[in-house]
Amino acid sequence: STLGEIHFEKGDFARARAYQLDSLTIRRVTGHKLGVVISLYDLGLCAYAEGDYALAQQYIEESLTLSQSIDNHAGTANNYHYLGMIAYQRGDYDQAHTYQQQNLEVGQQHHDNQQIADAYILAGFIYLKHQPNRAPAVFRQALLLTQDASSPSLILKAVVGFARYYATQGNIQRAQQLAGMVYHHPFQATSIKLWLNDLLPQLDVNNDPLELKLRLQRARTLDLDTEVHNLLVEFDDTTDEHNGERVI
Repeated sequence: STLGEIHFEKGDFARARAYQLDSLTIRRVTGHKLGVVISLYDLGLCAYAEGDYALAQQYIEESLTLSQSIDNHAGTANNYHYLGMIAYQRGDYDQAHTYQQQNLEVGQQHHDNQQIADAYILAGFIYLKHQPNRAPAVFRQALLLTQDASSPSLILKAVVGFARYYATQGNIQRAQQLAGMVYHHPFQATSIKLWLNDLLPQLDVNNDPLELKLRLQRARTLDLDTEVHNLLVEFDDTTDEHNGERVI
């Protein structure tokens, strides 16, 4: 499983999948149910990264069912989150919202700020498709929660959300700055990079990949803590009457 995770982070999804399949077989034979939950989830992430959303959903749904059967709330929330992301990528925003709500409810029931923040971030992405002006309040709440939970990867994911918001508002320069900072940050993970890859075509306004690459590289000097503080201040007056719970 660890070797699978290493290859996943390297972007070698085929080798990651091979290791995860081996891990799944061993864990099923030994009856390690939590391990099976994790292996199925990891296989779902590999399929998601490769754009095979049908296979990803198959693995994640199986992981979810087993996770619920052993009362593993973290696994349950993670699986709901990725089912929401799969629905989002397919353009089924109503279904994405349903999974986002289930992700949020599990997080709230167990007072898990990381899971709540993850649900808020997905809510923000869905908002950007329907009501973009409501997205900053949700991303801001996610930032506050991720700071409390000390989760750099979730902070970066929320910053990607703000970058996408700026892009929808036509502020490409600011979107490029935030995207570049995240892209070159040492805590940047493959799951975050997948969201960035969706955004980058919108940032290449001059149809010049080299120019975009240079702009992203310049942003590596930005300080994450400073930029998070700036975002919290800039959007301090944004409120959302549903507190991120109703997005469609």
